[in-house]
Amino acid sequence: MLMQGRTWSLFLVFLFMVPLLPLYHTPSEEIRVEDEFLTSEQASEYWTLGASPTLEKSSLRLTSGLLHPVTGSFDPLVLSPSLPGILHDDLDVVRTGMLIIQDVDSDRTDLEEWLEVQGFPILDVIPDDALLIRVPTEPHQLDAAISSIVSNEGIRWFGSQHPGWRLSPLLPTTGILDVNVIPAPDLDDFSLHQLESKIYLSGAEFVHCDFWLCQVEAVQSNALIELATSGLVLFIEPSPKLTLENIYARSVSNIDDVLLNHNPSLTGQGQVVAVSDSGLDQDH
Repeated sequence: MLMQGRTWSLFLVFLFMVPLLPLYHTPSEEIRVEDEFLTSEQASEYWTLGASPTLEKSSLRLTSGLLHPVTGSFDPLVLSPSLPGILHDDLDVVRTGMLIIQDVDSDRTDLEEWLEVQGFPILDVIPDDALLIRVPTEPHQLDAAISSIVSNEGIRWFGSQHPGWRLSPLLPTTGILDVNVIPAPDLDDFSLHQLESKIYLSGAEFVHCDFWLCQVEAVQSNALIELATSGLVLFIEPSPKLTLENIYARSVSNIDDVLLNHNPSLTGQGQVVAVSDSGLDQDH
């Protein structure tokens, strides 16, 4: 009986010690939190010097000399394209202040810095290496601007942006159209309101403008040329046609699976459901 009691005592002592065993470490196994992180000075002892890099200069690609308007690509020093009727205007800059300048190379950094100093805002980038800028339309200021451009050796060519280059070739020449009008990026609030009013006065049934896009519905096609020559517009293109794909929507939302596996005894009481709608806000 004494032997059995001693055996049970040793067994109980062992059971009490078992949970404590994982908590015991020798001093060499203990890991202090502060030893897990090294200071920059300590870490620098483990740094090694990698391969020595060599700096090599690489020349930028030469400019192609090409402009790529919507009517086709050309080199302005080789060819002067002609557009039909009022779509062609070599003196468009006098009315709109819009002028294309072509860089001598593919690095426009120096040209853009020069334009900033001159106070000529950049309206758009025209591939390959040209910019559309705005210059003053007041005669004396325009002459001064052209003189400064002529004296800049970093400019390969400059010239007006013809009105026809601001109109998409996909626009029908007759009829009533829905179009997107892209305003010039340098317009202020007053100029944007002026553009919106101008579109309304041209006979459009609906106009909604912000600084990035004017959505226009039911405007006469012959009114677009006046907008293109206003100096307020970068580009005019047909509005995209949105088509409801209900059959595709049924597949995506698994409506057919729900109908095939419908249990009329289920009421849905107490459940939270999601509704998928194909409607789009016109300002989205």
